[in-house]
Amino acid sequence: MADNAVLQPVVCGVGEAVAGNPTQFMVERAFAAAGLDWRFLTLQVAAGDLADALKGIRALGFRGASLFAPHKRAAASLIEQKSDLVEQSGIVTCVVSSNGVLRGENTEALGFLDYVQEWGSVRGKHVWLIGAGAVAQSIAAALVHAQAARVVIANRDPSRAEQLAQKLQAAGGIQASVAPWSTSVEVAQEADILVNATPLGEHDQGMPPISDAALRPGLLVIDVVWSPWRTAWLRRAEERRCRVLDGLGLFVHQVAAAFRLWTGQDTDPRLLREAAEEYLDI
Repeated sequence: MADNAVLQPVVCGVGEAVAGNPTQFMVERAFAAAGLDWRFLTLQVAAGDLADALKGIRALGFRGASLFAPHKRAAASLIEQKSDLVEQSGIVTCVVSSNGVLRGENTEALGFLDYVQEWGSVRGKHVWLIGAGAVAQSIAAALVHAQAARVVIANRDPSRAEQLAQKLQAAGGIQASVAPWSTSVEVAQEADILVNATPLGEHDQGMPPISDAALRPGLLVIDVVWSPWRTAWLRRAEERRCRVLDGLGLFVHQVAAAFRLWTGQDTDPRLLREAAEEYLDI
């Protein structure tokens, strides 16, 4: 091998239950389209082994990683550098490695902002957020970054909703409050955006407890669930003439954000979506 040969750049996906995750297929399709001789590896890593895995990413010279459950929260205390979105959310979904330094990024937040731009600006909008878990925290950080005017949070455990609302209030520039979670969450008519950031609807199991009266024409309804990509809740919202953004599209924009962070290049979300649909046999 020639002395000046360049090693093939490698990135990876790290999670505890990674079987069936389409990220590798999507990213390698994007590498091929961009003419990049890069590789993506999918690695199964138990929760207790994350610190060692991050050391391995650095030691092996990987360019970065996508972090899947259950690592997204734990990584925040193990990464040397963090983006503002990571600092706000406490969630790391993407790692960029450069000169031996790992930087944590939140592509759930970045992907959310990129995807919503297809509809319009979040700035000054009134948003209802269903859920207060890791994904909801990422979206909440994105809403602060994009200067939403108000966020109302409903969660089955009201203490978690209150904690997230207090965190948003502390960030400044946004009003945050909590709505009760009951058999039906009553969303205010002045809401501009309604986001389901819970697993409700995954594999067609359950549905967010949103009253039909809340699903008025013109409301932007977003579901983070991408299996199935068109949940029963989104179908109901479409029937009531809401504008909808599905979870698979949100996932695609998260992958596109990671690709941009690793390579410095943009990729076409339509290409990534086609790859995801092919992999998932949609």
